[in-house]
Amino acid sequence: MRELLTKRKGVMRLKAERPNTGEIGTWGVKTAAEDLVASRGMASMRVRCLLGRRGSMKSVAMALSKADDEATIDQQWAGLKTSFGHPYRCLVFHLTNHYALIFAWREWLADADPSGQKRLRRQILTSRRGQRPSAWMDFEEVRTILLGWNGYHVLELERLVKEELQVPPEFQPSTRSCPVVENVPA
Repeated sequence: MRELLTKRKGVMRLKAERPNTGEIGTWGVKTAAEDLVASRGMASMRVRCLLGRRGSMKSVAMALSKADDEATIDQQWAGLKTSFGHPYRCLVFHLTNHYALIFAWREWLADADPSGQKRLRRQILTSRRGQRPSAWMDFEEVRTILLGWNGYHVLELERLVKEELQVPPEFQPSTRSCPVVENVPA
């Protein structure tokens, strides 16, 4: 019952003279995207929660936890890269009070300390304000944001295409990891 009242309050705030999206979370964006496609008779679309805090939403593809070990974090990063590389998908990051596209990713080995110990840096290109690609954000920060509140997620929107329109096998995204490039400027 409480959830229903919260959603009703959210609708009322959206209809106000100065709309406020504070009550609309990932569930609202997911539902709106699916409804928009259906109402316009467009090609099918699938919307799913790719990354999010464990227990934050039904069927999170890759659930995050503060107790995740390095191998699990590596799998989450690989999953994000694989999804990003698909030609009919886009990723939307719900970060602190903002929704933004993920425009790119990069990773490289960087010097971490004076002893010369190398550290793998992983980042996504998104926007903290507005919608232009303007901020390279470390994957560790992305995880911290997602773990900070049940409402923060990375959504994957995928256009489902008919067989005759699908990408030929030679252009399918690779499941191999991309090579690590050293000394990429931040």
